[in-house]
Amino acid sequence: GTHSITATYSGDANHEAATAPALSQVIAPLSPGLSLASSLNPATLGESVTFTATLTGGSGPAGTLTGGTAPTGTVEFFDGATSLGSSALSGGAATLDTSALTTGTHSITASYSGDANHEAASAPALSQVIAPLSPGLSLASSLNPATLGDSVTFTATLTGGSGPAGTLTGGSTPTGTVEFFDGATSLGTSALSGGAATLDTSALTTGTHSITASYSGDANHEAASAPALSQVIAPLSTGLSLASSLNPATVGDSVTFTATLTGGSAPVGTLTG
Repeated sequence: GTHSITATYSGDANHEAATAPALSQVIAPLSPGLSLASSLNPATLGESVTFTATLTGGSGPAGTLTGGTAPTGTVEFFDGATSLGSSALSGGAATLDTSALTTGTHSITASYSGDANHEAASAPALSQVIAPLSPGLSLASSLNPATLGDSVTFTATLTGGSGPAGTLTGGSTPTGTVEFFDGATSLGTSALSGGAATLDTSALTTGTHSITASYSGDANHEAASAPALSQVIAPLSTGLSLASSLNPATVGDSVTFTATLTGGSAPVGTLTG
């Protein structure tokens, strides 16, 4: 502040006492700097990040600035123009913890309120990166091996931790689609629901099929692919019945034998005989 400084001379045997006119002495407050640091940069969606704002201004005793003063007041933290919250200074620093930042790059700043002995201060912007989650993708079959013509349901499930039901680590709910493939041939696409997508098919041919699935990703989740699943489609197990057109027959009669496959399919080809 401003101080009114005066001086008084006591005088002596040869000199009278005297008083000096007041002098206005201005003592300006300290002008600290403010630095800002992140505990984890880049961080992944849902991870807790601690921002620390520290007043700077010399080498005073611990917790003080040049001049030996201990700053008081608060620091407010911002994500762009949005306030993340305020924290009181302690030992010349203030911290704020958050796990609510969305995927992307955030411009984090901090503003110190100042006090009687310290001017307000602002920290240069800090670029905080929040990376999307990197989920895994698992693939399962409802029936393996299956028989030709059976309906098989393939289920692709995103994996990535133990968030609430339908979410991954970070508490995020994945969106997007999963496309299913038989080798290089697309079997179809299905939307995620509760972190999983399903596809039903009864069109697979006899043999072993390499089934894969590919997740499209979204703003908060990277794309993912499932390891190949070997789906076996077994041939039908047919029966064979045999009938005679005339039994008993007489020597020289024409007899027709009919062999009939049973099993619900429409076979082609010939039978022995």
